[in-house]
Amino acid sequence: MAVDEALLGAASESASREPVLRLYGFERPTITAGYGKLDIGRWKENGVAVYRRLTGGGAVFHGSDLTYSVVAPVDIYDSFRSVSSSYKVLHEVIKRAFMEAGYGLDLCGERRLPTDYPDECFRSPVRYDLLYKAKKVAGAAQRRVGGYFLHQGSIDLEPFLRNGSDYPSFFNLMKGFFARSLKSYLGCEIESRGLNISEELKARRLYEDKYSRADWNESWKKSRNSLANCTL
Repeated sequence: MAVDEALLGAASESASREPVLRLYGFERPTITAGYGKLDIGRWKENGVAVYRRLTGGGAVFHGSDLTYSVVAPVDIYDSFRSVSSSYKVLHEVIKRAFMEAGYGLDLCGERRLPTDYPDECFRSPVRYDLLYKAKKVAGAAQRRVGGYFLHQGSIDLEPFLRNGSDYPSFFNLMKGFFARSLKSYLGCEIESRGLNISEELKARRLYEDKYSRADWNESWKKSRNSLANCTL
């Protein structure tokens, strides 16, 4: 979470015109919760690591997913200018990536589907989420500031592992397909790189001063600047 915010801050401060795609996973079961929206105490009581995101939305259970973030100027493409259109486009990119892997996903057409679990992201499908066999497998949320946006998303890979694929192999396969699909949409080359010194220092400071602290992770404060998938 600290790295994602560091990427957003670095892009904004440097006025970068280059979009950034980050693809990653979690070494142990972890929950991330939308900023200012959820009481995460009931999950922490079970001993699961819980971190609050900069973006909004429900609780996301990580462990067998492909987690990603996109940082970009809002005006670099027309489709990035609004939360709704960028959300749809980035999920179209993921849909094409899964098509290359041999799976057909569907965009949720409803503004909000009925659910008994409104606090849990993957049990609360909303418009433009991705569905596989009528079950949500991809959702996301955004934060916009200073002409840039941070899009944080998760793709549940568990339903696709039942066909004989193991998680590490399918994870790496989908990373490649995702990057190739985004490259096709953006119409540019994608350069693989690690964090630069500025981004690494920002991420380290954010983790120490924010994401490792209970006053952030256990805060229930609401923010009007946090734009969640459930508000689309």
